[in-house]
Amino acid sequence: MWPHGPAWAKLCAVRDAFFTVLFVAVLAALVWLGWRYEPHWVSRDGLRFTCRVRPLHTDRHRYAEAQRQAADRESLSMANLLGAGGRRNAAGSTATTWREARGFIDRESATVQLIARVGMVRRPLAPARLIARGDTPLHRRWIYVIETEPTRELRVPVGSRAVPLLDELVERTSGTRPPTPG
Repeated sequence: MWPHGPAWAKLCAVRDAFFTVLFVAVLAALVWLGWRYEPHWVSRDGLRFTCRVRPLHTDRHRYAEAQRQAADRESLSMANLLGAGGRRNAAGSTATTWREARGFIDRESATVQLIARVGMVRRPLAPARLIARGDTPLHRRWIYVIETEPTRELRVPVGSRAVPLLDELVERTSGTRPPTPG
């Protein structure tokens, strides 16, 4: 029995429901913010940066065919590398987990050295050439294709100071300037 009558009991029930809904809304907002936010660091000169990397699982035949067709290096783009197959993720590849990595740009050899982090272990990858960049940014991030074994995707925010240097590497290795969005 409530000491202040049934009106007080209804008020307590409404208050409890309000705070429960508020708690769930705050949790949903925090989850959304966690998925949206991706920490990124880049040095002042843009040669060292953090990024996300994942293996690109494409059909090897399609990739080899695109390389043969791109002998003049003009048609070497994301569309030619990945083909027009069913869309499994933004780049047309099967989905794998993005891993945190540190990147180092070597302008002399036109390569990128990556140190990928898997759990607590850091694995250095062999220096790799950038093959192509996506035609449009996906969720305010550029996706580059790196020539490693297996071929990998590299993701950096659109506003990063490393983007002009990565675009320069794509232009040097492929002979074509990455397309500008819009």
